[in-house]
Amino acid sequence: MAGDPNNAADTRPAGADSQRSPWCPVKVAIDPAGTLWVADAATGQVLGLALEMDGRATVIARIPVATNQPSGLAITRNRDALFVADASGHVVRRFNLSERDRPDVPASNAERGSDASAADVVADLDVPSALALDESAGVLYVAVTGANQIWRVDRVSHSVPTSAVPAATVLAGTGRPVPMDGLFVHAGFARPTGLVLSADRRRLYVIDNQPASVRMLDLTLGQVSTLATLPPNGSEAATSGARGQITGRDIALTPHGLVIADPVDNQLYGVNLRHGTVSPLSSRLAEQSPAGLPLCQPSGVAFHRRTRSYVVADRGNGRLMLIAGDTRSASEVTLKSH
Repeated sequence: MAGDPNNAADTRPAGADSQRSPWCPVKVAIDPAGTLWVADAATGQVLGLALEMDGRATVIARIPVATNQPSGLAITRNRDALFVADASGHVVRRFNLSERDRPDVPASNAERGSDASAADVVADLDVPSALALDESAGVLYVAVTGANQIWRVDRVSHSVPTSAVPAATVLAGTGRPVPMDGLFVHAGFARPTGLVLSADRRRLYVIDNQPASVRMLDLTLGQVSTLATLPPNGSEAATSGARGQITGRDIALTPHGLVIADPVDNQLYGVNLRHGTVSPLSSRLAEQSPAGLPLCQPSGVAFHRRTRSYVVADRGNGRLMLIAGDTRSASEVTLKSH
Protein backbone atom coordinates (compact mmCIF):
# COMPACT_ATOMS: atom_id res chain seq x y z
CA MET A 1 0.00 0.00 0.00
CA ALA A 2 1.32 3.45 -0.87
CA GLY A 3 2.67 5.21 2.17
CA ASP A 4 2.71 1.99 4.24
CA PRO A 5 5.24 2.49 7.06
CA ASN A 6 6.38 -1.10 6.65
CA ASN A 7 7.64 -0.29 3.16
CA ALA A 8 9.62 2.79 4.22
CA ALA A 9 13.38 2.90 3.75
CA ASP A 10 15.47 2.40 6.88
CA THR A 11 17.36 5.64 7.62
CA ARG A 12 18.03 4.97 11.28
CA PRO A 13 21.24 6.16 12.95
CA ALA A 14 24.28 3.95 12.44
CA GLY A 15 24.49 1.35 15.16
CA ALA A 16 20.79 1.46 15.94
CA ASP A 17 19.03 -1.67 17.13
CA SER A 18 18.33 -3.82 14.06
CA GLN A 19 15.03 -4.92 15.58
CA ARG A 20 13.62 -1.41 15.55
CA SER A 21 10.86 -0.54 13.10
CA PRO A 22 11.89 1.48 10.03
CA TRP A 23 11.88 5.26 10.25
CA CYS A 24 8.85 6.78 8.50
CA PRO A 25 8.49 10.57 8.96
CA VAL A 26 5.02 11.85 8.05
CA LYS A 27 4.62 15.29 9.67
CA VAL A 28 7.02 17.98 10.87
CA ALA A 29 6.82 21.06 13.08
CA ILE A 30 9.45 23.53 14.27
CA ASP A 31 9.24 25.42 17.54
CA PRO A 32 10.50 29.03 18.01
CA ALA A 33 13.84 27.79 19.36
CA GLY A 34 14.46 25.78 16.20
CA THR A 35 13.88 22.28 17.56
CA LEU A 36 12.44 20.03 14.86
CA TRP A 37 9.54 17.77 15.85
CA VAL A 38 8.85 14.80 13.60
CA ALA A 39 5.92 12.37 13.70
CA ASP A 40 7.19 8.86 12.94
CA ALA A 41 4.38 6.61 11.70
CA ALA A 42 6.56 3.49 11.97
CA THR A 43 7.10 3.67 15.73
CA GLY A 44 4.13 5.76 16.87
CA GLN A 45 6.47 8.40 18.30
CA VAL A 46 7.14 12.10 17.92
CA LEU A 47 10.88 12.78 17.89
CA GLY A 48 12.52 16.02 18.99
CA LEU A 49 15.57 16.73 16.82
CA ALA A 50 18.38 19.28 17.15
CA LEU A 51 19.12 20.11 13.52
CA GLU A 52 22.60 21.24 12.54
CA MET A 53 23.58 23.39 9.57
CA ASP A 54 25.06 20.39 7.72
CA GLY A 55 21.81 18.42 7.89
CA ARG A 56 22.77 16.13 10.75
CA ALA A 57 20.23 15.87 13.55
CA THR A 58 20.52 14.65 17.11
CA VAL A 59 17.57 12.82 18.63
CA ILE A 60 16.95 14.63 21.93
CA ALA A 61 13.43 13.52 22.79
CA ARG A 62 11.10 10.61 22.04
CA ILE A 63 7.40 11.07 22.87
CA PRO A 64 5.24 7.93 22.46
CA VAL A 65 1.92 9.00 20.92
CA ALA A 66 0.48 5.51 20.30
CA THR A 67 -0.78 6.01 16.75
CA ASN A 68 0.46 5.13 13.27
CA GLN A 69 -1.59 7.98 11.78
CA PRO A 70 -0.15 11.13 13.42
CA SER A 71 -1.61 13.65 11.01
CA GLY A 72 -0.87 17.02 12.63
CA LEU A 73 1.55 18.55 15.15
CA ALA A 74 1.69 21.76 17.19
CA ILE A 75 4.11 22.71 19.96
CA THR A 76 3.91 25.50 22.56
CA ARG A 77 6.53 28.27 22.65
CA ASN A 78 8.20 27.08 25.84
CA ARG A 79 7.87 23.44 24.74
CA ASP A 80 5.81 22.31 27.71
CA ALA A 81 3.01 20.84 25.59
CA LEU A 82 2.75 18.96 22.32
CA PHE A 83 -0.55 18.61 20.42
CA VAL A 84 -1.02 15.63 18.11
CA ALA A 85 -3.90 14.97 15.71
CA ASP A 86 -4.60 11.24 15.44
CA ALA A 87 -6.47 10.66 12.16
CA SER A 88 -7.19 6.98 12.73
CA GLY A 89 -8.29 7.53 16.35
CA HIS A 90 -10.42 10.60 15.43
CA VAL A 91 -8.98 12.57 18.34
CA VAL A 92 -6.60 15.44 19.13
CA ARG A 93 -4.41 14.87 22.19
CA ARG A 94 -2.29 17.14 24.33
CA PHE A 95 0.95 15.72 25.75
CA ASN A 96 2.17 17.67 28.75
CA LEU A 97 5.93 17.42 28.53
CA SER A 98 8.00 16.96 31.65
CA GLU A 99 11.51 18.41 32.05
CA ARG A 100 12.85 15.08 30.86
CA ASP A 101 11.14 15.58 27.51
CA ARG A 102 12.09 19.22 26.97
CA PRO A 103 15.10 19.99 24.77
CA ASP A 104 15.88 23.20 26.70
CA VAL A 105 16.50 21.30 29.97
CA PRO A 106 20.01 19.77 30.30
CA ALA A 107 20.15 15.98 30.21
CA SER A 108 22.77 13.25 30.40
CA ASN A 109 24.46 11.95 27.29
CA ALA A 110 21.66 9.62 26.32
CA GLU A 111 18.52 9.88 24.29
CA ARG A 112 15.69 11.06 26.49
CA GLY A 113 12.84 8.75 27.28
CA SER A 114 9.50 10.29 28.09
CA ASP A 115 7.42 11.10 31.14
CA ALA A 116 4.82 12.90 29.03
CA SER A 117 1.24 12.66 30.21
CA ALA A 118 -1.57 12.69 27.65
CA ALA A 119 -5.11 13.99 27.64
CA ASP A 120 -7.74 14.20 24.90
CA VAL A 121 -8.35 17.79 23.82
CA VAL A 122 -11.27 16.88 21.57
CA ALA A 123 -12.57 13.47 20.44
CA ASP A 124 -14.98 12.03 17.89
CA LEU A 125 -13.68 14.18 15.04
CA ASP A 126 -14.14 12.80 11.54
CA VAL A 127 -10.46 12.45 10.58
CA PRO A 128 -8.56 15.40 12.11
CA SER A 129 -5.62 16.01 9.79
CA ALA A 130 -3.83 19.26 10.64
CA LEU A 131 -3.29 21.66 13.56
CA ALA A 132 -2.40 25.33 14.00
CA LEU A 133 -1.88 26.84 17.45
CA ASP A 134 -2.54 30.45 18.49
CA GLU A 135 -1.01 30.17 21.92
CA SER A 136 -1.56 33.81 22.91
CA ALA A 137 -5.32 33.35 22.46
CA GLY A 138 -5.37 29.80 23.79
CA VAL A 139 -6.88 28.54 20.52
CA LEU A 140 -6.07 25.41 18.54
CA TYR A 141 -7.36 25.23 14.96
CA VAL A 142 -8.09 21.80 13.47
CA ALA A 143 -8.68 20.75 9.86
CA VAL A 144 -11.32 18.01 10.05
CA THR A 145 -11.01 16.28 6.69
CA GLY A 146 -13.93 13.89 6.89
CA ALA A 147 -16.35 16.62 7.99
CA ASN A 148 -15.09 19.14 5.40
CA GLN A 149 -14.75 21.74 8.14
CA ILE A 150 -12.28 23.84 10.13
CA TRP A 151 -12.80 23.67 13.89
CA ARG A 152 -11.49 25.85 16.73
CA VAL A 153 -10.74 24.57 20.21
CA ASP A 154 -10.62 27.23 22.93
CA ARG A 155 -8.96 27.10 26.33
CA VAL A 156 -5.94 25.03 25.32
CA SER A 157 -3.28 27.51 26.54
CA HIS A 158 -0.96 26.56 29.38
CA SER A 159 -2.06 29.82 31.08
CA VAL A 160 -5.60 28.46 31.45
CA PRO A 161 -6.22 26.40 34.61
CA THR A 162 -5.95 22.68 33.89
CA SER A 163 -9.45 22.18 35.24
CA ALA A 164 -10.84 24.25 32.35
CA VAL A 165 -12.29 21.93 29.71
CA PRO A 166 -11.39 22.85 26.10
CA ALA A 167 -14.42 23.95 24.10
CA ALA A 168 -14.58 22.73 20.49
CA THR A 169 -16.79 24.40 17.89
CA VAL A 170 -17.03 24.59 14.10
CA LEU A 171 -15.24 27.69 12.87
CA ALA A 172 -16.06 27.43 9.17
CA GLY A 173 -17.59 25.00 6.73
CA THR A 174 -21.11 23.76 6.08
CA GLY A 175 -19.95 20.14 6.03
CA ARG A 176 -20.90 19.66 2.39
CA PRO A 177 -17.85 18.82 0.21
CA VAL A 178 -18.40 21.81 -2.06
CA PRO A 179 -15.73 24.57 -2.06
CA MET A 180 -17.39 27.93 -1.57
CA ASP A 181 -16.10 31.34 -0.51
CA GLY A 182 -18.00 33.72 1.76
CA LEU A 183 -18.86 34.09 5.42
CA PHE A 184 -17.64 31.32 7.72
CA VAL A 185 -21.16 29.99 8.23
CA HIS A 186 -21.77 29.68 4.47
CA ALA A 187 -18.29 28.68 3.29
CA GLY A 188 -17.51 25.21 2.00
CA PHE A 189 -14.40 23.00 1.99
CA ALA A 190 -13.64 19.69 0.28
CA ARG A 191 -11.23 17.44 2.19
CA PRO A 192 -9.01 20.07 3.90
CA THR A 193 -5.71 18.56 5.06
CA GLY A 194 -3.30 21.42 5.85
CA LEU A 195 -3.33 24.48 8.11
CA VAL A 196 -0.96 27.31 8.94
CA LEU A 197 -1.51 30.54 10.86
CA SER A 198 -0.15 33.87 9.60
CA ALA A 199 2.54 35.59 11.63
CA ASP A 200 0.08 38.25 12.86
CA ARG A 201 -2.46 35.51 13.72
CA ARG A 202 -5.16 37.26 11.66
CA ARG A 203 -5.35 34.76 8.80
CA LEU A 204 -5.51 31.00 8.59
CA TYR A 205 -4.32 29.35 5.38
CA VAL A 206 -5.91 26.01 4.50
CA ILE A 207 -5.09 23.40 1.88
CA ASP A 208 -8.29 22.20 0.26
CA ASN A 209 -8.09 19.14 -1.96
CA GLN A 210 -11.02 18.75 -4.33
CA PRO A 211 -9.86 20.66 -6.29
CA ALA A 212 -6.43 21.42 -4.84
CA SER A 213 -6.36 25.03 -3.69
CA VAL A 214 -5.20 27.38 -0.97
CA ARG A 215 -8.09 28.90 0.98
CA MET A 216 -7.67 31.88 3.32
CA LEU A 217 -9.75 32.44 6.45
CA ASP A 218 -9.78 36.08 7.57
CA LEU A 219 -10.20 35.64 11.32
CA THR A 220 -11.10 39.32 11.81
CA LEU A 221 -13.77 39.60 9.10
CA GLY A 222 -15.05 36.03 9.34
CA GLN A 223 -14.62 35.49 5.59
CA VAL A 224 -13.21 32.66 3.48
CA SER A 225 -11.60 33.37 0.11
CA THR A 226 -9.58 31.34 -2.42
CA LEU A 227 -5.98 32.54 -2.67
CA ALA A 228 -4.58 30.15 -5.28
CA THR A 229 -5.34 26.99 -7.23
CA LEU A 230 -2.74 24.27 -7.72
CA PRO A 231 -2.05 22.58 -11.05
CA PRO A 232 -4.82 20.09 -11.82
CA ASN A 233 -2.67 16.98 -12.17
CA GLY A 234 -3.90 14.49 -9.55
CA SER A 235 -5.87 17.11 -7.62
CA GLU A 236 -8.98 14.94 -7.37
CA ALA A 237 -7.06 12.13 -5.64
CA ALA A 238 -5.63 14.01 -2.71
CA THR A 239 -7.00 11.59 -0.13
CA SER A 240 -7.44 7.88 -0.52
CA GLY A 241 -7.80 4.60 1.28
CA ALA A 242 -9.84 3.70 4.32
CA ARG A 243 -11.31 6.21 6.72
CA GLY A 244 -8.40 7.83 8.52
CA GLN A 245 -5.79 7.10 5.85
CA ILE A 246 -4.54 10.60 5.12
CA THR A 247 -2.37 11.22 2.07
CA GLY A 248 -3.34 14.86 1.65
CA ARG A 249 -1.26 17.96 1.13
CA ASP A 250 0.50 19.97 3.84
CA ILE A 251 1.30 23.68 4.03
CA ALA A 252 3.84 25.89 5.81
CA LEU A 253 4.58 29.61 6.11
CA THR A 254 8.02 30.83 5.05
CA PRO A 255 9.68 34.23 4.53
CA HIS A 256 9.05 33.67 0.81
CA GLY A 257 5.31 33.00 1.13
CA LEU A 258 3.69 29.58 1.46
CA VAL A 259 5.11 26.18 0.59
CA ILE A 260 2.97 23.13 -0.11
CA ALA A 261 4.00 19.47 0.08
CA ASP A 262 1.98 17.56 -2.49
CA PRO A 263 2.08 13.74 -2.12
CA VAL A 264 -0.11 13.28 -5.19
CA ASP A 265 2.17 15.11 -7.64
CA ASN A 266 5.33 14.29 -5.60
CA GLN A 267 6.10 17.98 -5.68
CA LEU A 268 6.76 21.07 -3.57
CA TYR A 269 4.92 24.21 -4.62
CA GLY A 270 5.59 27.80 -3.63
CA VAL A 271 2.70 30.26 -3.34
CA ASN A 272 3.18 34.01 -3.59
CA LEU A 273 0.94 35.61 -0.95
CA ARG A 274 0.62 38.93 -2.76
CA HIS A 275 -0.29 37.64 -6.21
CA GLY A 276 -1.55 34.13 -5.51
CA THR A 277 0.79 32.63 -8.09
CA VAL A 278 1.95 29.03 -7.76
CA SER A 279 5.37 27.73 -8.85
CA PRO A 280 6.89 24.23 -8.62
CA LEU A 281 9.91 24.27 -6.33
CA SER A 282 11.18 20.70 -6.52
CA SER A 283 11.18 20.71 -10.34
CA ARG A 284 13.55 23.69 -10.22
CA LEU A 285 15.63 21.85 -7.60
CA ALA A 286 15.91 18.72 -9.76
CA GLU A 287 17.75 20.78 -12.36
CA GLN A 288 20.25 21.99 -9.74
CA SER A 289 20.62 18.99 -7.42
CA PRO A 290 19.12 15.79 -8.86
CA ALA A 291 20.80 13.45 -6.36
CA GLY A 292 18.23 14.02 -3.61
CA LEU A 293 15.20 13.65 -5.83
CA PRO A 294 12.60 12.65 -6.77
CA LEU A 295 10.40 13.13 -3.76
CA CYS A 296 7.90 10.36 -3.11
CA GLN A 297 4.64 11.18 -1.30
CA PRO A 298 5.96 14.24 0.60
CA SER A 299 3.40 14.50 3.40
CA GLY A 300 4.79 17.20 5.71
CA VAL A 301 6.73 20.45 5.36
CA ALA A 302 8.06 23.20 7.62
CA PHE A 303 10.56 26.06 7.28
CA HIS A 304 13.66 26.00 9.49
CA ARG A 305 14.78 29.60 9.95
CA ARG A 306 18.26 28.95 11.30
CA THR A 307 19.28 26.83 8.31
CA ARG A 308 16.96 28.81 5.98
CA SER A 309 15.72 25.54 4.56
CA TYR A 310 12.55 23.58 3.96
CA VAL A 311 12.29 20.40 6.02
CA VAL A 312 10.23 17.83 4.12
CA ALA A 313 8.80 14.55 5.40
CA ASP A 314 9.45 12.45 2.30
CA ARG A 315 7.19 9.64 3.40
CA GLY A 316 7.39 7.35 0.40
CA ASN A 317 11.20 7.31 0.61
CA GLY A 318 11.24 6.96 4.40
CA ARG A 319 13.44 10.01 4.97
CA LEU A 320 13.61 13.66 5.96
CA MET A 321 14.91 16.07 3.35
CA LEU A 322 16.56 19.45 3.93
CA ILE A 323 16.01 21.68 0.89
CA ALA A 324 17.68 25.09 0.67
CA GLY A 325 15.30 28.04 0.61
CA ASP A 326 16.71 29.08 -2.78
CA THR A 327 16.13 25.47 -3.99
CA ARG A 328 19.72 25.20 -5.20
CA SER A 329 20.63 22.21 -3.03
CA ALA A 330 19.08 19.34 -1.09
CA SER A 331 20.33 16.71 1.30
CA GLU A 332 18.93 13.97 3.44
CA VAL A 333 18.74 14.63 7.19
CA THR A 334 21.00 12.13 8.94
CA LEU A 335 19.94 11.03 12.41
CA LYS A 336 22.43 10.44 15.16
CA SER A 337 22.26 9.80 18.90
CA HIS A 338 23.86 11.85 21.68
